[in-house]
Amino acid sequence: MQEQATDLGLDAVRAVREGTTYRAILEYIDENEIDLVVMGTHGRTGGERT
Repeated sequence: MQEQATDLGLDAVRAVREGTTYRAILEYIDENEIDLVVMGTHGRTGGERT
């Protein structure tokens, strides 16, 4: 997904965090003042549809 975004000229960051999923996501969003989060599905087909 990150490669697809950069191929389109978009800024993309891949991050791996540990902990409770929703808390880790919310903390990362808050720490980095993020406006939009795009998460891939478990597998390739979901990413191909975006």
